[in-house]
Amino acid sequence: MSPTKTWKKNELSWKKIGAKRNHFEAEDCSHPLFSIECKHRSIQNYPKTLRDWFEQARANADQGKIPLLAIHLAGELRANDLVVLRRSDFEDLVGRLAPAPTGNLALGPRPEAIIAQEAPQVPPEGDRASEGPPDANDGS
Repeated sequence: MSPTKTWKKNELSWKKIGAKRNHFEAEDCSHPLFSIECKHRSIQNYPKTLRDWFEQARANADQGKIPLLAIHLAGELRANDLVVLRRSDFEDLVGRLAPAPTGNLALGPRPEAIIAQEAPQVPPEGDRASEGPPDANDGS
């Protein structure tokens, strides 16, 4: 595959999360939540330190946890730190995005929120009058 088609294929691959490839505009791919800048490099031009740091994060991650590399530049605000995830993990997380009524994307319910929605609803202690007369066997 020619180099031109390779970088183009890289940009087009972000369609999986709802991004649209831009043609020679400021950002490579537009998305309702993300501005995606795509880079494609051969192994010779890929920063070895970055690979080594991420491999350390991956090796140290407990089973079931997502490895995340946080890069802080001395003297910078923590808010400017870079966060690096594997693309597959990013897509798993972003896979929770669902269309919102506004047409934008919004995060879907978190798993614990779904579980809470399925739990039976128990009225507050002071609101038991609507349940009917007390049972003769409940000590009331």
